[in-house]
Amino acid sequence: MSSSSNANQINEVAVRWITAAELARLTGLSEQTLANWRLADRRAGCPGGRPGYPRWRSFGRAVRYATKPNGEPEVVA
Repeated sequence: MSSSSNANQINEVAVRWITAAELARLTGLSEQTLANWRLADRRAGCPGGRPGYPRWRSFGRAVRYATKPNGEPEVVA
């Protein structure tokens, strides 16, 4: 296994998943803006987020956003 794949596994373990309301509070964005971005992501064929936007994932009907261990939102590269 290469060191870059090891780093990706470590990053996945360190991710904390928060709600849209929590991310809205952290960033100052509205929950509706986040919902609009998710819709645009799906329409663009980029489930989980487009580059430069917060990374998100659906867990059933619940949507969660990834944050780094320091609480900063994780952005799709």
